Amino acid sequence: MKNLLRFNEYLLESGGIDDFAKKFSKGVSNIIDNIKDLDKDISQFKEFPLKEEDSRKNWVQKVQDFLVYLGYLDKPKDGKKNDGVFGSNTLNALKKYQTEILKVDKSKVKSEIDDSLMDDIVSDSKSTGLSKEDGDKFKKWFEEAEKTESKKYKLVEGEPDNIGMRRAYRKYGETWKKNKKEEKETEEKE
Repeated sequence: MKNLLRFNEYLLESGGIDDFAKKFSKGVSNIIDNIKDLDKDISQFKEFPLKEEDSRKNWVQKVQDFLVYLGYLDKPKDGKKNDGVFGSNTLNALKKYQTEILKVDKSKVKSEIDDSLMDDIVSDSKSTGLSKEDGDKFKKWFEEAEKTESKKYKLVEGEPDNIGMRRAYRKYGETWKKNKKEEKETEEKE
């Protein structure tokens, strides 16, 4: 009953039901706009993973380009672009990528690309930015500092941007840079 009396007082103070309805409608509109803004921040692959026969050809094409780069998918003939069709060839290449590069157990391999798998693909697509010389230095440091871990990656001398290097550098690059800086400071003190 108290709430009803307060509501009645509010209506009298605000100028009637019309003003209340306008303010209420504006409040609801603001809430909807806020929800839309939040929705933009949600990864489309979380809500809608890429699946076989997906119509988002541009995204599928990017994934196919990446899988061609890795050698898991055949390059289109005659210099054409990948077709952007998520078919069985793309799916098989995606599964191979997960088992061989991401070291996912075969029973846990995904048949669709959700946000976490897309994060891996995007991260693995980014260059290390290392020169051949720095790549070789990183490889040498990594194999000495992380003997057991380094066996999981396929680091190749003279190839600072292969997939193994990209994954290792993403995970251990900051530690290497810090170590390199500390060594330089020690040398300067001596």
